[in-house]
Amino acid sequence: TGTGQMSTGAGGTGTGTGQMSTGAGGTGTGTGQMSTGAGGTGTGTGGLGTGAGGTGTGTGGLGTGAGGTGGMETGAGSGRISTPDFGPVHNTVRPDIATRSGGELDPENQRINPTVQEQYVAVSIAMPSLDRGLWNLSPQDQREMKRMVDEEENQEDTSDVIELLMIVLDKEEDPLSFATILGFFQEEFRNDMYLQEFQSALDLLTKISEFRNQCAKDWAKPLLNDYFDEISEPEILEVLLPVFADLSSFESKKLKIFSQVIRFLPPKAGESLAPMFSQIPSGPARQVLVDVIASFVKNDLNYLKKMLEERPEEDLLLRLIKILDGIDTTSATNILLEKGAHHTNDKVRLASLSALTIRKEFDFKKLFHLVNDSNSTIRKDVLFFLGKERSDSVALTIREYLEKQRYGELGNDHIVACYQALGGCCSDSMLPFLENILLSQPWNFMFGSGTAAHRQGAAEALAVLNSRGSQLILRKAAKSPFPHIRASCKNIR
Repeated sequence: TGTGQMSTGAGGTGTGTGQMSTGAGGTGTGTGQMSTGAGGTGTGTGGLGTGAGGTGTGTGGLGTGAGGTGGMETGAGSGRISTPDFGPVHNTVRPDIATRSGGELDPENQRINPTVQEQYVAVSIAMPSLDRGLWNLSPQDQREMKRMVDEEENQEDTSDVIELLMIVLDKEEDPLSFATILGFFQEEFRNDMYLQEFQSALDLLTKISEFRNQCAKDWAKPLLNDYFDEISEPEILEVLLPVFADLSSFESKKLKIFSQVIRFLPPKAGESLAPMFSQIPSGPARQVLVDVIASFVKNDLNYLKKMLEERPEEDLLLRLIKILDGIDTTSATNILLEKGAHHTNDKVRLASLSALTIRKEFDFKKLFHLVNDSNSTIRKDVLFFLGKERSDSVALTIREYLEKQRYGELGNDHIVACYQALGGCCSDSMLPFLENILLSQPWNFMFGSGTAAHRQGAAEALAVLNSRGSQLILRKAAKSPFPHIRASCKNIR
């Protein structure tokens, strides 16, 4: 039932009197300019009143009652304006009859200009319609949002825990508890490397390294050193296998951070990483691993020596020899002589020999076993090297080698090359031996010390020696009545 300018009753029993009243649900009664009752029993009286739910009464000016009981209330409190749960409502207000429930003039409506008392003022309290099209997500958007949510929910930020444990570590006086905390840090490092969270790993190692440098506890220093050794064990670094496979494709920033992490590890890490070679195919990733291992072992030649003995990978071994080549120390020279020059790999032996040829402070006879090497290039190179320096000791070794025919089945070219090396390292003290080889047993064309290869070799040695005494012997041979002796002098290379 509506009485007055405009009234609306919707649901249950609603009674409106005055400009506009609305009752929606249950029993609603509105009297005055505008009142709305929605749900339960609501009563609004006065300028603009709204009752929504429970029992509410709004009186005067603009009042809202929503639940509870009171003059001007919303829910359990009071308010000036509220919005009901239904759609648009348009109201027309006459300010001249905006009164309280008692018929008195509402003071709050006196602000309205009295010159418009006979006019109607349109008020709209319509709810804007919502376009929910923008809220619709495509299947791809939904999958991406789910991934982001899952990632956020599963992410474990342990930075605060690490900071707290570093404080505890600083105060800790029990070695067992101290070691337990370091054990947690060890597992944290492994997880960071597995997840390729290199920045987190770098931050962790930086903190522990700084703590080790500043730690005043004598008993704690060995434990901190052990920590870095333990994170270099194969069972920790094995998580880097997929990292090395992708390392060549890393962006420069990520690669730089990874390199900084690696620098914290001790040389032992090189030995732990070496077994990964069998699982990484040839290519850029393999070369990166070679470089990383080399960066470790160059700081501790004991690990390098051990790897020369044990590792089968040719590219790694050659890189290790190259490292030794750049280290001019007695220790590096000894490793080249003892391990490199005796290695089973031809290329490793050849590279070791090449590295040794620029060094002078070692016993040249330690390379003499290469004179009988199975590789012809190595045989030629070592003889050339031995013939570069004057050394009676080396000369005597070569002479003994020739006299006892230790060359086996290596052939005439090898015999001549040995004599050339002898001429390069000997002095005139070797002239009687060479003259005897060249001129004695002139009738012997086939056997003994006067065979063609030895006679030709003696002539070559005298020419290389190039002393006054050697030149006299060669002139004498050139005038020999025996053609094969004269031929030896003519065929000097």
